[in-house]
Amino acid sequence: MYYVPESQEKPQTIYHHLRLHPYGDTEEQKEKMRQEKVITSHVYEEQVFNEPYDHFYEILTSPAPVVKGGGKNTKMMRGGMVSGIGGRDATIPLTNRPGQPFSMETEKGEMKRLREARDKVDEMAKKLQAELVEREQELAALKQAN
Repeated sequence: MYYVPESQEKPQTIYHHLRLHPYGDTEEQKEKMRQEKVITSHVYEEQVFNEPYDHFYEILTSPAPVVKGGGKNTKMMRGGMVSGIGGRDATIPLTNRPGQPFSMETEKGEMKRLREARDKVDEMAKKLQAELVEREQELAALKQAN
């Protein structure tokens, strides 16, 4: 990935693994992809510019250039024309939009799933620890009897 010369950033290499076969959590999801003959794979990539140069920061955070004729998703805001979707903004959207599955809502759902998974792993670890203690006691009793 090469950046505009004003950024003074070095080029980066990013790998994106293609998904060429149907996938999903359930067979229904896989079958739906087979029937539609479309495989959609979203990968969240985040570019973080730590302390960018002032000129590059202005490019990243300024409104998108005014396009002649505007567009149906363009609205007037303080500071000029800003695109409603796809405008220059460093924030993650609050809710999901069609074609854009990454949002704060998605992040909250993922955090909830991670907490549930962590709780399940903790429960399994406690169960195994109790089983280990029980078997160690059984081993000690067998050694003492021997």
